[in-house]
Amino acid sequence: VLCGRDFMSIRAAEDFFSYLKVPLESLHLPNRSCRAQREVIAGTPFFMFRTSREKYLACGGKPLQKNSTHLLYSLTVQSEPQVSGNVIRDPAIKMDFTCVYPNLRRVSLPFPVQPISGPNGRSSGVRFRFQMFRFTAGPAEFYLHCSVQLCEPDDQPSCLPLLSYGPIRVKVPDQPVSVLSAAVLPVAAVWTLGFFLTLLIIVAKAG
Repeated sequence: VLCGRDFMSIRAAEDFFSYLKVPLESLHLPNRSCRAQREVIAGTPFFMFRTSREKYLACGGKPLQKNSTHLLYSLTVQSEPQVSGNVIRDPAIKMDFTCVYPNLRRVSLPFPVQPISGPNGRSSGVRFRFQMFRFTAGPAEFYLHCSVQLCEPDDQPSCLPLLSYGPIRVKVPDQPVSVLSAAVLPVAAVWTLGFFLTLLIIVAKAG
């Protein structure tokens, strides 16, 4: 099972199905229109399914299961029994596969943030602006937790969190899901975060 960012792939050796006398044309997902394909990898033939996120439910994917830490997507590969008259000659198979994705992810910048404008002698405030990340795909609703740490260039081991703001809940209006859809923070939340950050920097420098 290969759990991609926007697809789910299931692959099994052809020999396994040959032993059970299950032909390729009888294999399918819960929706019979989603059928297996034969592919040879490094000289070994496989029967495989590849289902995109857009076709997951259409192919019979189970409703999304989730808890506080993970998201679970499940598919079932099954075959139709070979019937000859009133006799079922070969067994039917049914195999469940699951992809598990983390529900919480932590991202950070690999480099220090440079201020857009530094102190000009009249103010001790410094303004920062940067694009830390963007969402290429994801659920319609999520929580974003922001925490800020301020460090001197030569004293990084003493970094302490100065601000923790969140959760911020973003609701995207009902619209066709796009892989390249981006999530944008509410303007009010961004201004609030910037205000508290500027205030803390001023207090830190004054203290």
